[in-house]
Amino acid sequence: MDKPYLRNEFVTALVPDGVPLFNLGQMWSWLVEYTDFLLKFIAAFTVGAGSPSRGTEVTCMQIRNTSSWT
Repeated sequence: MDKPYLRNEFVTALVPDGVPLFNLGQMWSWLVEYTDFLLKFIAAFTVGAGSPSRGTEVTCMQIRNTSSWT
């Protein structure tokens, strides 16, 4: 809320008591983009780790930590 460019992107209005009314569509869009980034990051980290990975752990990280599981 301290950064105007973030506030303008994610907050549509302030209700009379000062509570922000969030732009849920924009927040969902950001979450989807973040999920895509995280998927690519996990893949790059797994490939570049230098040792064989266990696919079940990588799959679990993607399912448990992002919105893709829905």
